[in-house]
Amino acid sequence: MSHARHYVNDLSCSEKLAIWMIRCITRREVPACTGASSRPVARSLFMVGFHADLEGVVEAFRAAMSRMAGLRMDRLDVGMPGTMMLTATEEGFLDATSAAQNGNEAAVRAALRRVFPHHYVQSRFAAAVTVLAACLAGAGHWLPSRRVCRWPGTRDRPVALPLFCHGCPAIL
Repeated sequence: MSHARHYVNDLSCSEKLAIWMIRCITRREVPACTGASSRPVARSLFMVGFHADLEGVVEAFRAAMSRMAGLRMDRLDVGMPGTMMLTATEEGFLDATSAAQNGNEAAVRAALRRVFPHHYVQSRFAAAVTVLAACLAGAGHWLPSRRVCRWPGTRDRPVALPLFCHGCPAIL
C-alpha cells in the first residue's frame, strides 16, 4: 500500500491523543502507560469520570486482537508511545476513528479494510474504534474530518488525507 506517511507532530491534539491511546492499549507491556491499578492502561489515560468508558475501549481492542490471534495473524503494526512516524495501521485507525465520530460506518470499514483484509477482524476493530471514537468525543476530543483521495497511479488504493489537505486531484 503506498500512501502518504505522517508524523505525530503533523496531527491535531485529539489525533495525537487517539494515537497515544491506541499505542498504549494495543501494546502488551508499556511502562509509560501503566498505573497502580489492576487495569493499568485505562486507569492512567483520562480523568476519573471516563474510566468506565476507557475500560470499554480496552476490552474492545483486546477482543479484536484476540480475534487476530485466533486467526494466527501477525501482531498489529503499532508504534510504541513516543514514536514519531505513524504506521499504515495507525493511519487506518485514525481514519476509522474520525469516520466513526462522523457516523460514517462505510468509511470506518473502508479505512480498516486497507489494514485488515479479513472481514471478522475488520468487524471487531470497527467496534473497537467506534467505542474509542465515542470515548474521545465524550471527553471533548473530536478528530478532524478526513477525506479519501485517489492520487494518479493509485486507482485501487485510496489515500486518506486530513480535511485541510489541498491539491487533491479527485475527492470521492
